[in-house]
Amino acid sequence: MSAPVVLPFQITCAILLIALVAPPFVFRRAASRAMAIVAAFVLFIPSCTAVMLVVDQFRYGRFEYATAAEVPTGGYLEFPASATDIVVESYGAGHKARFNVGTDELRDWIVALKGKLPEYYSTDGRAIEDSPEQRSPQDVLAEYDRRSAFEQTFAELGWSYDPAMVQFSVTRNTRGGGYTIWHLSETGETYLRGYYF
Repeated sequence: MSAPVVLPFQITCAILLIALVAPPFVFRRAASRAMAIVAAFVLFIPSCTAVMLVVDQFRYGRFEYATAAEVPTGGYLEFPASATDIVVESYGAGHKARFNVGTDELRDWIVALKGKLPEYYSTDGRAIEDSPEQRSPQDVLAEYDRRSAFEQTFAELGWSYDPAMVQFSVTRNTRGGGYTIWHLSETGETYLRGYYF
């Protein structure tokens, strides 16, 4: 979002326009006009910071929604239509979410997302699933990687990993943003890390 830059830029342009076209009686001395022009440029950065601090209070943080229908549209937040009990932790380069959804609905949603950019699939659409009876050293390492990624992502939120979770990856756009999703089919508990560039 460019709101922290756009509004201060508009203010700066307005001050510059006033300083340049104001009648002589507004700025009785050339030095006053020059000071207004310099002030417009010097105050641009602090005004960006001030606008950013205000906007970030509403844009980032913890948000809770009972259903996917309550999630604001038009942004980066996407969930399956049947998702419930949604908790979102939003920050500058992405978001983390926990929600409940059935396995079939989740798979359909992932397939639909991947259908929008099929050339950028990060997996073939199937879950990474392990059979406990036949685990190779590579399987054990893959499980460690999934657990480690989950814990690094969600540890500060107190959300815990379950070895029965399956993991999905979805590339969402051509610049590399997307989702990593962990899903526990027995309970429908789903965790999502959305990242965008």
